[in-house]
Amino acid sequence: MSKGKFVVSADIKQQILDRIKNEGTPIAQLASEHGLSSRTIYGWLSKGVNLLIKELIEKEERVNQKKGYKK
Repeated sequence: MSKGKFVVSADIKQQILDRIKNEGTPIAQLASEHGLSSRTIYGWLSKGVNLLIKELIEKEERVNQKKGYKK
């Protein structure tokens, strides 16, 4: 039997990530509760970190441009 992909709603995804951050719930536990792989949740966390890093870099570049710094 093949495993099909299903989409996790943004609301559920946010609830899962909030429980990790705010309650310290283990990723393996949340994955099991929601029928997901731990790898999926780690991917969401990674994407969030990468977006944060990108936003920080862009902010720094804007500040540097205002100050007249060049790359």
